[in-house]
Amino acid sequence: MGIAKKNRRKLVFKNQYYYWWVKDEFDGDGGMLSINVVSENKSFLIKYYVIQNQSVDRYITVIGKTFPGIERKTGNSLKFICPDFIPNVTHAGISSKDVISILEWCYDTTKDLILAKL
Repeated sequence: MGIAKKNRRKLVFKNQYYYWWVKDEFDGDGGMLSINVVSENKSFLIKYYVIQNQSVDRYITVIGKTFPGIERKTGNSLKFICPDFIPNVTHAGISSKDVISILEWCYDTTKDLILAKL
């Protein structure tokens, strides 16, 4: 079964289709305005809160069962420390270029993955 494509933007990264969307939401840790990115086969799924209370130890949430550099053993989501991909963002200011920078970081297997302690 495919994913819902309504209100989703499509992009190609590393010869694979991804869908992404921006959503206003609250994560309980001060994060609001999330970017959600999912691969067409739904195995890769991440969420990045653009607006986070903390300026250091920003994190990305891995929800899907595949993520470069880790082997998922459970269905629980994992949060990893990540850079601030979109500093000084506005809701209308998020573009495919920003999402590609997130995907480039995700697929960079030379980076150290550090679990976020929230």
